[in-house]
Amino acid sequence: MSYGKTRAALAVLLVGLLVSACDDPASKERKYLKRGNDYFQKGEYDKARLEYRNAIKVRPTDAEVRYRIGLLEEAQGNLSAAYGSFVGAEQQDPRHLPALLLKRDDPAGAEAEAGLAARLDPRNRAAAAVRATLLSRRGQTAQAIAVLDDTLTRLPGDFRLLAFKIDLFQQAGDADGVERAYRDLLAAHPEARPVWASLVQHLVERRRIDAAEQVLRQALAAHPGDLDLERLLILLLGDQRGIEAAETQARAFLAAAPEVIEPYFWLAELLLRHDRFDRAVAVLEEIVAKRRTETPGLNARALLARVSLARGDRALAESLIATVLKKDPGNRNALLLRATLAFDDGQLQQAVADLRAILRERGNDPQALPLLAETLMRQGYLNLAVDTATRLVEAFPQDPGARVRLAQLTDANGDVAHARALLAEAAALDPKFPVVWETEARLALAHQNLAGARQAVETLARLPEQGGLVTFLEGEILLAAGKPQEAIAKYIATVEAGPDQPLAEHALTALLAACNQSKRLDTARTFLESMPRPSAFALTLLGEIHLAQGDAEQAAEVFDRAISRGEKRAEPFLDRARIELEARNLPQAADVLRRGMSEVPNDIRLPMQLAAVSRDMGRPGEAIALYDGLLSNNPGLDIAANNMAALIADLHYSDQKALDRAAAVAERFLGSNNPAALDTLAWVYRRQGRIANAQ
Repeated sequence: MSYGKTRAALAVLLVGLLVSACDDPASKERKYLKRGNDYFQKGEYDKARLEYRNAIKVRPTDAEVRYRIGLLEEAQGNLSAAYGSFVGAEQQDPRHLPALLLKRDDPAGAEAEAGLAARLDPRNRAAAAVRATLLSRRGQTAQAIAVLDDTLTRLPGDFRLLAFKIDLFQQAGDADGVERAYRDLLAAHPEARPVWASLVQHLVERRRIDAAEQVLRQALAAHPGDLDLERLLILLLGDQRGIEAAETQARAFLAAAPEVIEPYFWLAELLLRHDRFDRAVAVLEEIVAKRRTETPGLNARALLARVSLARGDRALAESLIATVLKKDPGNRNALLLRATLAFDDGQLQQAVADLRAILRERGNDPQALPLLAETLMRQGYLNLAVDTATRLVEAFPQDPGARVRLAQLTDANGDVAHARALLAEAAALDPKFPVVWETEARLALAHQNLAGARQAVETLARLPEQGGLVTFLEGEILLAAGKPQEAIAKYIATVEAGPDQPLAEHALTALLAACNQSKRLDTARTFLESMPRPSAFALTLLGEIHLAQGDAEQAAEVFDRAISRGEKRAEPFLDRARIELEARNLPQAADVLRRGMSEVPNDIRLPMQLAAVSRDMGRPGEAIALYDGLLSNNPGLDIAANNMAALIADLHYSDQKALDRAAAVAERFLGSNNPAALDTLAWVYRRQGRIANAQ
């Protein structure tokens, strides 16, 4: 674990502060800066960060604030971010000499400044960190550590310097050195609970299970009754020694502290992780029996609902959720589970309502925030999705996955430069996080930057267990370079390496596109027909090839096979309905689409297509009801709004209430550049007799 991650484990959620609006900007900034400096001196870094952010909002050009943020980043081990802040300070005020300490574009200058600072103050922690960083970049790890050790003789037990040694040993790939550095840090700071956990993780990664267990028991001796450490020991025992060893330890904790209920939940979590559903249910029922209507009992019922879902008993799960929410309408676990079900069912507005209820009580819930971002994106509110994902990054700044997802959403929103910057930040947090480099490659490909894509894939190839993804991305690069035949070979190799993996679907889609582009559909068909256990998705692609080659009868048979797999995919239903539509068998097409909606309720394409079929069958009321239902769950779905308004204006213009509804949904197009949408709105206004508005 890196220095930044070690410090991140100590972070708490930021607390918003109200600020008086009566002070002038300079006074406000001084107050924020003073409070931030006070917090910084106390080691309360998250509170300091909030004060510094408030200061920079008031006076964004003040070099001192940026310098202080740099010191904060340096103190938490985020040297890359520290450098950015120091450079920002220098840009605001070139005379602000402390900002020169981490000038990566002038290493000699940075070394001179750091040396001078060290001579002036041999206890200068920042100077030691800069000198060590520069030596490390030159591959001189031993000398870098010697610099830190020399400073530690003057600052014995300094947490930040000891933690920085861990980072340097990790960069050098010295696992023994990492362990020694962790133990040195804990000898000086046994109170640092997250560091105990980090050392355990390091030992487990090296398969030194006995040592990991010994460290955890030492930690518990230093911190008896610490729930986080107790939970970690139970999970370690369950994963490495077996469920029985974990349960024995959990029961021992319960016997020592009968009033503590948490070990029951840890044991249930472990049993669920290992698919021991019956035993997990028994443990959860123990909690319910002990704390029937108290919060732990209600949370246990919510977990029982999760178990019921895993077993396929949705009715029982929904009943348990309803029971919990009846007694505790704000129960976080039940609301999150109900929101997840609503999201899966396409009931997006219900999901938003439940997630916002959670966030009102737990402003930065790590599960509610990302699900809300995905829900808003599916609703078409990309700006709101970006804002929510940004909030997640601000709440959990050391989570590289949150930054990657924000980068993806930001790129989709058209801000490529910011997306690239976010990916660079994620890579700095964890250069071994594969999704960073996968996303970097995909963004580069999307913007025709083949050199950048190759570089990202080369980095990805150096990480373990990424062979299939590397092969697939190599195919994407070859296709973009105009080499479809070579790309096809890569796609086939990807599928053959993992036909049941999610990546296989991407490879099959790309294979079909490449074969179609190079007029080699027979190659794709032959490969799909040779698959021993084709998925519903693979069968759907095979059916589409038969359709493209003019064999509708064979295509229908293949789509029916795909549907019979019960894999809850919309595509085979849509394609099967398309065959009926092309034959003008509208009732049969409608039946297929209704079946699809029953099987895949969260896919908007099925009700959209059924609405069009209902209109063509002379059933405008059914079509309007379908559009209305879509808009209730997806208010941002402009095409549904346009189609519903047009249908009402065309056929239900004598119904004033319906016309008012049409106007309400179509007025979103005021100021739009879409001429078809503006025509719809004008037509609705004309039907209402509002001729002036229509013009």
